[in-house]
Amino acid sequence: MDIAGTYALVAQQLDSECVGPEWDFWEIFDFMERTPTDVPSMQIVMTQSEGDIEASLSPGGCVLEGSVGPSGTFSIRGGCDTSSMDRDLEISGNITLFGANFDVDANMRIDVDQGDGAGGPPDGTIDCSVTTVELSGSGSATE
Repeated sequence: MDIAGTYALVAQQLDSECVGPEWDFWEIFDFMERTPTDVPSMQIVMTQSEGDIEASLSPGGCVLEGSVGPSGTFSIRGGCDTSSMDRDLEISGNITLFGANFDVDANMRIDVDQGDGAGGPPDGTIDCSVTTVELSGSGSATE
């Protein structure tokens, strides 16, 4: 299935270890946009070569890589880092044709490695995980 296109997705946090006074929701999700109703959203541009896909996330500028199957089941993974926090993202789900466009239902996992608290960079150890973020949205094919 050719899923190359531009997708607009919104997120709903469902499960997270990243809670408590030391964690700020919008710092963890700062690779996404904050809508007027406080919902994280992002745009993903997918390119495809046979079963391999590459996804560029906006506004974060992150690039994830993975694969798509013939039925539209996909999985992408990659880093999305800032100076104070490293994130490993994994997004998997289904893309289905809906007329001339696509519908997307997926889940995202975010493994967070925060700075050491003293102004130092992330140390390579996962501090917490946002294990299930439900993503939904739609897209249009690349012409």
